[in-house]
Amino acid sequence: MEKNEIFDCFLCSGQGSQYFNMTYQLYEENVNYRNYLDELDEHCYEITGYSVLTYLFDKSKKLSVSCDDLQLSSLALMICQYSLGKLLIDQGIYPDYIVGSSMGEFVAVALSHNNNLKDVIKVLFEIVRKVAEKCQKGGMVSILDNSNMYFDKREIFGDCEIAGINYDNNFVVSGSNKSLGNVIDYLKQNRIIFQRLPVKYAFHSKMIEEIRNEAKNKLNPWQLKVPIGSCAYGRIIKEIPHSYIWDVLRKPMLFQQMIKSIEKNMNPVYIDLGPNGTLSNFVKRGEGSKHKSYSIINMYNTENENLKRLMDDLNSTSKVRQKTFNLRR
Repeated sequence: MEKNEIFDCFLCSGQGSQYFNMTYQLYEENVNYRNYLDELDEHCYEITGYSVLTYLFDKSKKLSVSCDDLQLSSLALMICQYSLGKLLIDQGIYPDYIVGSSMGEFVAVALSHNNNLKDVIKVLFEIVRKVAEKCQKGGMVSILDNSNMYFDKREIFGDCEIAGINYDNNFVVSGSNKSLGNVIDYLKQNRIIFQRLPVKYAFHSKMIEEIRNEAKNKLNPWQLKVPIGSCAYGRIIKEIPHSYIWDVLRKPMLFQQMIKSIEKNMNPVYIDLGPNGTLSNFVKRGEGSKHKSYSIINMYNTENENLKRLMDDLNSTSKVRQKTFNLRR
């Protein structure tokens, strides 16, 4: 592998990045994206009895309203990111790696192993349904500070656990509503920037232990057609481990470690499939990262412009990409 070769890397985000009417402009104006999303919504309806798009594209919901129905918001993240990934692939942007963070790993698996899309959707729905049925409610808070705070102020965090480290000065904790309330009070008193994520359950913590058995043995140990940068393991995987689904839900999200691993050995261009460029922003804020990153979906009605800009930029290096693509496949 030559360090100067360009490698396209899709980024897939999980719970906490979603909001009502995400991707609506792209859905209205891009017929190919709309066709993918409509087809996936039909799959979801067959499996769940719900229309995800009816829930998601609710024009009465303002951005201040939390998109936090666990089952429907999880499926919305799944089908929106998958459809965008397929749209890019159709236009000749083939990922060399797909990074998944938390439930974004379901998207990564589906894109990497396209023939099992319906299986992945079904497993995702079954898992989040079990979480809603069996686990106590809690939450997740993103904190704009170094994760050392968690250890230095351990008494403040109560039953909270570190759920992920996104970059040097951003980490996420999960825990009970009581403990999170204490954490938020402390952060406010000390003027530390934070965000309570639109998630009603404490993923990546002991509070989801009730579904351990249900989360195992859900996906066959497929060989992945495109390697996945798994934030559950902080490394690239080429097949699905036996405990994969449980690890994705329970282990902390090692996004920073995953990005450092990628950049150590290759020259990536990041393309964020998730809402509002959450992961591409983490990449930009990561120490030492000088690689290009693109996001398409946002709440400012510039999604088609962002897609065109991405295509124009990447087409300018199409010869390099085609050479890399041919060498790797």
